[in-house]
Amino acid sequence: MPISGINGLASGLVDHDAQRYLFCTGQELYTFDPLDIAPMQMTSLPLTGNDLFIQVEYNTCDSDLYGIVNAPPDSIVFVRYDRSANTFQTLLALDPLNTYFTLGGMSYIDPVAGLYGLEHGSIMGIDIATGTLLYDSPIIDPPGESFGHIAFDCGTRQVLGTSYGPAPEGGEGKWVSVVDPTSGIVTHLSNAHTENGLWKPALTGSCVDHTNGTFYWGGVDGAWIGANTTTGAIVYDEVASSLEPIFAVNHFAPCRLRPRWRTGMCSPVYPARHREVNFV
Repeated sequence: MPISGINGLASGLVDHDAQRYLFCTGQELYTFDPLDIAPMQMTSLPLTGNDLFIQVEYNTCDSDLYGIVNAPPDSIVFVRYDRSANTFQTLLALDPLNTYFTLGGMSYIDPVAGLYGLEHGSIMGIDIATGTLLYDSPIIDPPGESFGHIAFDCGTRQVLGTSYGPAPEGGEGKWVSVVDPTSGIVTHLSNAHTENGLWKPALTGSCVDHTNGTFYWGGVDGAWIGANTTTGAIVYDEVASSLEPIFAVNHFAPCRLRPRWRTGMCSPVYPARHREVNFV
């Protein structure tokens, strides 16, 4: 791999249509073929100075990338990135003094609603067609808990994540939770929790297997946890053979959608089985 280092704001995502894994360092975009047939491609993004393209998401309805061009204290803007033209289009200017954009893996796209979501202490929702800020709701955790590591589940149309806090039997635990983006209220999907994967490297990532309805996240020391996206029951709890962290994990099982009349929006269809790929 030609990538010498990974910063805390890097993004990993999947182009489900071309079946490619994309990795954005902030200033370069790498494209990988998971079957290792096509050569790796690198594109230098049209950015200046220390500007970074972060919290990047792929929208299968228009094949464009969406995210934040982060250049504080001068500007922080929500943008659409056209890969074929290698150009950015600014959709919404955000508070340039915002200091919450410090880690990667805090965003998602709801392709059915045409909505980009961002966790930054609050849950922000932006209409990707108009650039309109729809809400910015402070997160309301259950007492003593902390919510994060979000991913969007097309099957249930919910924003999933993990809640970390004290377990009823003593010690600490981690639950699969759902956040209502418009209210910010976090609730557990069930009482099922795990004592493993409590601490998660910032860039490990979390993702949903939309075919089998499983939400995955990684923890320190090679822990990998999976839970049912409907019930919250833990269905996978293993330690990888390598204890080295795996960064920017994504699943190749997509929301299967058909484009609708409105740019950037789709209608759901039945999912198909796809491959899984990780970036190490």
